[in-house]
Amino acid sequence: MDHKIYIAFDYGLKKTGVAIGQSITKTASPLTSLSMDNGEPDWSEVDMIFEDFKPSCAVFGVPEESINSNKTLIDNIKAFSSGIAKRYGISIKFVNEHLTSKIAKDQLKEQRQEGILQRQLKKGQIDSMAASIILQEWMNFEEIN
Repeated sequence: MDHKIYIAFDYGLKKTGVAIGQSITKTASPLTSLSMDNGEPDWSEVDMIFEDFKPSCAVFGVPEESINSNKTLIDNIKAFSSGIAKRYGISIKFVNEHLTSKIAKDQLKEQRQEGILQRQLKKGQIDSMAASIILQEWMNFEEIN
């Protein structure tokens, strides 16, 4: 079995969470949060992440389409993911991201209460944790070989 690296994005117009996962242990970890300028990242920052990790697949969290207010967000996610696919020549997967930010907040709060995290949450920490949850869900339910 080949060792594969995966990257996930929890897209937002102001901040986009990024997580990295790998096929051997099937674990995902929060990586960083990208500042977005009108829905666009600093591509040189994204280039560095892709250069460092060389992921073979990118996973994007997408909200439920049934909620009308999400239509514009979904269009932005699809445009961003298409840009990633073209720029880095990798496959793209989509995962329903229902409540991932809330779950991320709860997990980080729990880690603080348990003393795992000592300080206040840093900006973007919830976003990268949400991306990690998206990636972990995909790895848990997707057949990865």
